[in-house]
Amino acid sequence: MEKLTLHLIRHAKSDWNHEQLSDHDRPLNKRGLRDAPIMAERFFAQFGSPDYWASSTAMRAKSTMHFFAQACEKDENKVELHKELYHASMQDILDHINNIPPTAKTAVLFGHNPGMSEISTYLSNEFIEMPTCCSVSMEFNFDQWRMVSGRTGELIKLDYPKNILA
Repeated sequence: MEKLTLHLIRHAKSDWNHEQLSDHDRPLNKRGLRDAPIMAERFFAQFGSPDYWASSTAMRAKSTMHFFAQACEKDENKVELHKELYHASMQDILDHINNIPPTAKTAVLFGHNPGMSEISTYLSNEFIEMPTCCSVSMEFNFDQWRMVSGRTGELIKLDYPKNILA
């Protein structure tokens, strides 16, 4: 049986110094702009480019995705942008995962906490608190995304900017 691989990535550190901007439109700060390309290169070196890409429409998630797309040589125009991934609940993220196209065997989602940490914990049955620009990778012993549910994922990698063992 084929395995499915899911990567969940929390956006890099955002900039709170723009009071005139809505939360949705906040950009990455200096640290986020430093960390995202480094994390993207580490991700690509281990996993290559996933088949399916989706991101929250928020500026900080799209900006993080941009660095990963560059590192993975992915055409950003082929990344699906979903407003429902902006501050999505665990259930909203699970619904999205369950509807990933069946042709994709690897997928990456870019989003926000607390939903990203909650879905990572729910799927892997390991407590996971994702710092900014963290990536969680897990495998499922299924060949259909609709079968992904609680405690069915095996955590294969947890990486974040301050993880010097990556």
